[in-house]
Amino acid sequence: MNNKVIEICLPARAGYLLFAALAFLAYLAVKGPKHNEDMIGYVASAYSYQGLEGRALLEKTYEDVRATADEARFWHITQRDDEHRTMYLDPVSLEQRTIIFKTRVIYILSVIAASFFTDTMSAATHVVSAVSGVIILLLLSGLLLRSRLTVFLLFPLALAAAGLAPLSAYSTPDMLAAMTAIAIACVGLRAPRPAIWLLPILPAVRPDYILIAPLFAWVLYRREHRLEAMVSVALAVIVYCAINRWFNNYGYLTHFNLTLIQVFHPYPLDMPISSHSKDYVDAYLNGVRNLFLRPSMAVCTAIIALGATLAASSGASLKRSIAGFAVAATVFSLSHFMLFPIGLYRFYFVATALSLVVIFTSIGRAKLNLPP
Repeated sequence: MNNKVIEICLPARAGYLLFAALAFLAYLAVKGPKHNEDMIGYVASAYSYQGLEGRALLEKTYEDVRATADEARFWHITQRDDEHRTMYLDPVSLEQRTIIFKTRVIYILSVIAASFFTDTMSAATHVVSAVSGVIILLLLSGLLLRSRLTVFLLFPLALAAAGLAPLSAYSTPDMLAAMTAIAIACVGLRAPRPAIWLLPILPAVRPDYILIAPLFAWVLYRREHRLEAMVSVALAVIVYCAINRWFNNYGYLTHFNLTLIQVFHPYPLDMPISSHSKDYVDAYLNGVRNLFLRPSMAVCTAIIALGATLAASSGASLKRSIAGFAVAATVFSLSHFMLFPIGLYRFYFVATALSLVVIFTSIGRAKLNLPP
């Protein structure tokens, strides 16, 4: 299909994107939210931001969650074992457990803003994830607006299947963080200098996204913009440190032990740190197994590997290109895994999504027997 025909078809393609976005929202509405247990931490954080603490915070949090989740799910996320029951009953445990959740500042503020349009704070967490997922769908599909028709039509379906659909139903900041990173990448393709100054936003959405800031800065800067890139990354580090200091966040080893070794402890600030090397080796071995044995992670790993291979072998410059951002996101995923070997695909979605764009772009350019 030549460029002139594509230009004529652009309004129809834009209409298809709008239809895909609305269909995706309808799918999320019919399927319903996941009601994962992280919802408790984020709801408690939102009410904590509004000044509640102690017993009042605990009662308001669980009243809110109970109003959203059904009885079976509520029991599962609050009382399935002694540790969860402790957090359900003890305000001290709830406040200690929510420290890490409070550091997702922009996400918590977005949930509070969305709560003005919902009955509960819990429902607002779902709204933020769903809206972020729709924006990601529009942004990345928009990059393929001028591609071959078959490629353009299939990409939203592939993106949804590659993790967008399930992640958009979770009460976590992952979709908002991914949307922020992907939006910066999209801005960077057209206006690199403004995009450089958006990088300090990343750790305010998710602190671990501090790792992606210097990688995106490398993709964005040219020689004459080196100082701007360095200042922007320095500001991102300052934001990261300030947020963690303000909320008295756990140290790295506490977070590692809490998530990967002891799994759940009702009082993280009092939790003993493992000194057994076997515990840490086992954590990494479990992470590696999850990368290849969990079907969802195996698909993500394959997409990221193929996308990075295509980007690196294309011969084109990685500077200010979608291939460059895909490679940067892949390095981010590897770095994240080395520091925190958790096998959940929500931590690797940015690399998966950008790699998928590279793959579909390569398919669109290849001389395949596809419909025009």
